[in-house]
Amino acid sequence: MMNEIIEQALAPVFAGVKRTDEVNDFYDEVRADLAEAAQDKMATNAMLSQEEAVKAALTEMGDLHEAVKMMADDETLTPAPQIEPITGKPGNVELTVEAAGLRKVKIDGHYTDVRLTMSETTEFTVKTMQRGYFNGEVAFKTTDGQLKITMPEPKKWSFLVPFAHPHQTIELGVPAEFAGELTVETKAGNVWIENLVTPALTLALEAKAGNVRIADAEMHLTRVNMKSGNLHMDNVTTEFETDVKSGNTKLVAAKGFGQLAGQSGNLTVDWDELQGDVHLRLRSGNIKNVLPQTASFKFDAQSESGVVKVKRDGEFDVKTMSYLKGETDGRAEYLVKAQVKSGNVKMM
Repeated sequence: MMNEIIEQALAPVFAGVKRTDEVNDFYDEVRADLAEAAQDKMATNAMLSQEEAVKAALTEMGDLHEAVKMMADDETLTPAPQIEPITGKPGNVELTVEAAGLRKVKIDGHYTDVRLTMSETTEFTVKTMQRGYFNGEVAFKTTDGQLKITMPEPKKWSFLVPFAHPHQTIELGVPAEFAGELTVETKAGNVWIENLVTPALTLALEAKAGNVRIADAEMHLTRVNMKSGNLHMDNVTTEFETDVKSGNTKLVAAKGFGQLAGQSGNLTVDWDELQGDVHLRLRSGNIKNVLPQTASFKFDAQSESGVVKVKRDGEFDVKTMSYLKGETDGRAEYLVKAQVKSGNVKMM
């Protein structure tokens, strides 16, 4: 009976959405969390019916519609496009830039898809491709140890041309030894980062609209600030500093420490190795934090409106439905903190 009620409650949330593997996994996870939260509510309030408990639990999860839609759209991120420059055409460039002496590299992408990968040499490699009508050409400027690459903005009227909407892509190959700062700024476009092993690199991404996907990478510091879009990181070793205003953040096989935040969306982190303190923070959405079974850690998990669960043995200093604080054992070295205003928190 409970399962039928939950399926009916979730039907409008997932209606009309492409059922990708990730969406199906999320559906199963939400259904399990919903059943658990509803049971908890009935255990503390015997007057609640199953329908009322499920409805209340679903309300506490926040608005899942946009998160589900963006998760379905996130499938379009893979695989990353391969860039094949066309010699001799404006906007299609292929060149190398000497890395010696450079401390900062910046891509001002505007409306651009960006791909970062390893350079096969000690130089930066640059490939660009344009289709459609743009205001000017790709601009390169090197001064005082800084390289700036500016992609032109599309002509406004070009979006009205049938079958010729403007599109541009840049691929930057980064030398493994580069120990400076790499900044990418986009107004609209996706960012792919693949096989980028640069242990001394500081990476800063600023994206207003678009998705970011990082896989098989190692960096000193990864700073991501997104206004709207999904962030997916797979097998990344770094210090994390992320803030996704509207969208989902998902880390798989993460190694490192740091702070991950968001305003509206879900935050899921699956750690392979914990290397320092972690702080997860959301305004509206659910937090799921999966830590290595062998890890010892202090925990501090809070929700102003929702249910908090820590599914690990440990000693609790505070233990309520909305606040759990303690440590797994006396060997705990790092603090794992999770805070959400409206939503649930689960540590495993």
